[in-house]
Amino acid sequence: MPGYERALPPPLNLRRLYAETLELEPVLITISPGADPSQELAELAAETVGRENYHEISMGQGQADVALATLRESSRNGEWLCLKNLHLVTSWLPLLEKVVCSPVVIS
Repeated sequence: MPGYERALPPPLNLRRLYAETLELEPVLITISPGADPSQELAELAAETVGRENYHEISMGQGQADVALATLRESSRNGEWLCLKNLHLVTSWLPLLEKVVCSPVVIS
């Protein structure tokens, strides 16, 4: 289909994204079904902040409190947190937004 390739977003380049963001700036990456950049993100984290400073949580039942506690700890310590499967916890997203958008993450 002519012009179709122009309608597609550019491929995700995590290294470029990292270079363009501020250290304290949260980043939200939305992906298509079947896409999973978490391995590439983990590798970038290992190179930049260290593998021990990268955390992943697959969201689902019972993970909200764990995610918030990890977010607060990661925020205080300069660590990275990847929350996966947010589509499973849409009712929780307003709370996540409130915490992420607050000037200081309070424990």
